[in-house]
Order: sequence, then structure tokens, then C-alpha cells
Amino acid sequence: MPYPTFGNRNLYFEQSKFELKSENRLILDSLAIYLQQKMNARINVSGYTDNVGKETLNAILAKYRTQVVANYLKNKGVKATQINLDWENHNDESKKANEELYRFRKVVIEEIN
Repeated sequence: MPYPTFGNRNLYFEQSKFELKSENRLILDSLAIYLQQKMNARINVSGYTDNVGKETLNAILAKYRTQVVANYLKNKGVKATQINLDWENHNDESKKANEELYRFRKVVIEEIN
């Protein structure tokens, strides 16, 4: 029996990278099973970057991070209609913080109720 909700998860990435870490794959594997068992469930996948480097490149990086997560889930059998993608203008928060920038190198997955 699937969990009543998957909740929210943060998947963290290395600086300037969009490759999935092994711990991210484990989370996504369990999410894929959840979404396959609960066909009416939908998620938002939102990409973020830190404030290091050019803003235009960071926007592309956020998009790639979002897409690699979505593609991984689709390859595991999740329907594209269950996934909303978003990567626009998500590094505003990181502009305020110069410490702990790794916290902003992420994709946030949120279940939509």
C-alpha cells in the first residue's frame, strides 16, 4: 500500500553540476514507485542554483537540474502528466546569502494536493 503522501524532498547537486547523486536516485526510485501506485498524484519539480557565476548560465543549470530529475522519473515509468516543471527565477534567495551556498544547489520536489 502506498504512503498517504510523499511530501516534499530536496535533491542537492554539486556546484555547476546537474548529475544525480546516488542518494538522489534512491529518493527518486521511491518517488517513482509512489507515483506509479498513486496515479492521481502530481508533483512540482523546481530547479534552483546558487548565486555563483553568470545569471544566464545559472538559469540554464536550473533547467537542466529540473529536466534530469523529470527524465529520471519518466524513465522509471512515471507519466509526464504527473510532473510539473519549473526553473524560472529561483536564485533570488541565494543572492542574499553568501554562506552555505550548497543549500541553493537543488531541485525541490513537492506533491500537489
